Order: sequence, then structure tokens, then C-alpha cells
Amino acid sequence: MVSESALGTVLFTQALANPALGISLKIALAVYVVWVSRKFYADPLGYFRRLARNAGTELPDLPQVGQLIRWLACFCIWGGCFIIASAIIAQILDIHGWGYAILLVLLAAIAAYFLLPPTSGRVQSRSSEDRDAGR
Repeated sequence: MVSESALGTVLFTQALANPALGISLKIALAVYVVWVSRKFYADPLGYFRRLARNAGTELPDLPQVGQLIRWLACFCIWGGCFIIASAIIAQILDIHGWGYAILLVLLAAIAAYFLLPPTSGRVQSRSSEDRDAGR
């Protein structure tokens, strides 16, 4: 029994050492991070409100928390784009160096800008109501 589990571990480790599988896993995980982050960016507190509603409590509406979640989601979108670009440029094309590192950062920023979803109308209407309440 011990030898079977050790053999399975060795085969699993060898499979993960395959460069094509490693690159594919990095790209798949980065795409997943971008996909989830886009949802948080579009509706920062929506996911947490659903969890609170299911737990039988009410989540207070704090715009600062929503803005913080939106900034973190934006950073995650950029990070996912950076992982994808670095997997392609550094590991597939085998290009390295400081110039390419700066290019990767810029490409990830441009891709993140185009991937950012519009903010939900509900969040925008609340901020406009807050401005009107101050008058």
C-alpha cells in the first residue's frame, strides 16, 4: 500500500513538472482570478450581501468598504493579466530582461483597463444620492 501511494505521488509530481501542463495551469488559474475579480469590481458588496442575507443578518452599507474591494479587485485583474503575459513571454517565448519586465507591467495594465467591467448602476445611484443628501 505504501509503495502504491508513493508511486502515485511520484507520477503526480512528474505530471506537474511537465512545462506545458505548468504553463496551462498558470494561465487557467490567472483566467479564473480575472473572471472572479471582474464580478467583485462590478458589484463590490453584492457577494457579501448575499452571504449576510443567507446568514439572516443585514450588511451595513459602507461606501469605503465597497471602494476598497473595488481597488483590490482591480489589482487582482491586473495580476491575472500579468501572470498570463509572463507565462507567454517568459516561459513560452523564453524572453527575459528588465525591458521585457517593464513591457509586461504595461501590457498587464492595458489588458486590465480593457477587462474592467462597468460599475453597476446601483453603486453609482447610491453615490449620487449621497451627493444630493448633502445639499
